[in-house]
Amino acid sequence: SHKRNTLSSSRIQQLNSVGFIWDPLEHAWNKHFDRLCAFKAQNGHCNVSQSKYDTTGNETLGRWVSTQRMSYNRNTLSSTRVEQLNSIGFIWVGYAHSKQKMDIAMYLNMMHKTNLLDNGSITKESYTRRVP
Repeated sequence: SHKRNTLSSSRIQQLNSVGFIWDPLEHAWNKHFDRLCAFKAQNGHCNVSQSKYDTTGNETLGRWVSTQRMSYNRNTLSSTRVEQLNSIGFIWVGYAHSKQKMDIAMYLNMMHKTNLLDNGSITKESYTRRVP
């Protein structure tokens, strides 16, 4: 009705005044994007786990992140959304962040600076599962 201008301007104003959501899909996308921004502010990256065993409560956000990557790969993600995600340092390849983290850990282990592999921060098993 709103797009076809069949609602009066006073009715539109009333609906707007109570926070009526005209585009639920856009609203949902923006809510997830805001959650991703908060996640990045807290964790320093956008690589959200989508594991059902994730105890941080971010499983839904992780699935949304994965969906954005799939949409991007299929060329179905709008350029506006790509720009928004790029603006916060979104990583378009899911395992790239994990691979980079593993490479750094292995390098540091070789240099005897630290042992991230032994303290459980990074495991060889979790790394190899993600790499095709």
